[in-house]
Amino acid sequence: MSRRRGLTLPEMLVACALASLVLTGLATLFVQSVRYHRALEVSLELQQSNLAAMALLSRDLSEGNPASLRTEPGGLVMGSPRDLVGNLQADSQGRLMWRKYICYYLAPINGVNCLLRKEQALPVPLDTAPILPDTLDVLFFRTSATPYSVLARNLEQLEISGSNPVSIRLVSSRTVANELFRIESRSDVVAKN
Repeated sequence: MSRRRGLTLPEMLVACALASLVLTGLATLFVQSVRYHRALEVSLELQQSNLAAMALLSRDLSEGNPASLRTEPGGLVMGSPRDLVGNLQADSQGRLMWRKYICYYLAPINGVNCLLRKEQALPVPLDTAPILPDTLDVLFFRTSATPYSVLARNLEQLEISGSNPVSIRLVSSRTVANELFRIESRSDVVAKN
């Protein structure tokens, strides 16, 4: 008599059940790792954007003067001792020369809320911090044809309060695949000039 070699039906069923459990576990692990990677990528993008915007905003505020600062809901305008190229210059007595006004404000670009920065040169450089004219507010910069630079995307809030120190709060958020990612940055800056 010859005996056939192979698996019986119950052995095959057990093997298939075990294989399906292992494959289900691997598929779940793969899906979770893709979600984790996406969450990490979006969070990192929001953090980098917030930190870059916070660094430039903090630098400008720290170089500024409280007398030359106007905060408004969703924005601020201030005098700056840097020229339009970004250099600091002093007069013959070592005093900083004030060269421009800077405005930061929130505005949508292609449906995405962004932190924008605009600059306008002073008519004449000053050796003291410029007093902001009443007409030079965030609305003036919003409606001016002055070119802007985008500092941060997906920014939902810009809060600025106080005069010295100035408290800054940036909140960025982004929804990806029905999942909300949110980053908040805060800083207190002392104007030194």
